[in-house]
Amino acid sequence: MKHTKKPIVADSINSEAVNAIVCGFKRALLRYNGLVRLGNTVAISELPLHACVLVEALEEVVSQHPNLLIELAQHQVSWPIMAARHYPKESDFGKLADRIKLGSKAVVNLSPRARYKLATPINRFLLRLLEGSIATAKEFYFVQLPDNPPKLTSKTAPYYLDDFVMPMLDRIREKEGSWNGIPAVADIVKGIAYESEHRSAVRNRIKRALKAMSAPER
Repeated sequence: MKHTKKPIVADSINSEAVNAIVCGFKRALLRYNGLVRLGNTVAISELPLHACVLVEALEEVVSQHPNLLIELAQHQVSWPIMAARHYPKESDFGKLADRIKLGSKAVVNLSPRARYKLATPINRFLLRLLEGSIATAKEFYFVQLPDNPPKLTSKTAPYYLDDFVMPMLDRIREKEGSWNGIPAVADIVKGIAYESEHRSAVRNRIKRALKAMSAPER
């Protein structure tokens, strides 16, 4: 299938100006998300409108310049789309996924037999981290993934747990003073009186989540 390609004239815009816009957008997005999660009614009422604008722009890029998204998409497990009661059909999403090679380099189990849920907060956190970035209430963190990361299995889970996930969480806690900016992690330690036990509780919960996401051994 051929894709219509329009010239990307915006590439002529000064890169420093673009970077400044992107940085400003990320800062504003963090604050906006914070308001939404606090239950601010004004922020929540407009959230679907702003989300639609971004997803519509993304779908236009997928249609016209899919190659620009492949590097990112192949590490992603999920992908934002516009959806209605009648659309898209499963086959339509499958075509989109193939176009951008969605999940082709994801380390987690993506087989039809996988049973972990994207809606579970700790799963969402881990998937974003394993895809290469995570946003707290204060900052975006980008994670340097290995060029060819091993598939997440029962054998490699200890590597991801103790050499990848927990060091990243330690870094965030050291920089921000706590894990309060990551609700999925903060909820795990809520009610645990002794801070010395927090890391162990978080590690055990993440260990179980990684096990659920692991691909079967071959």
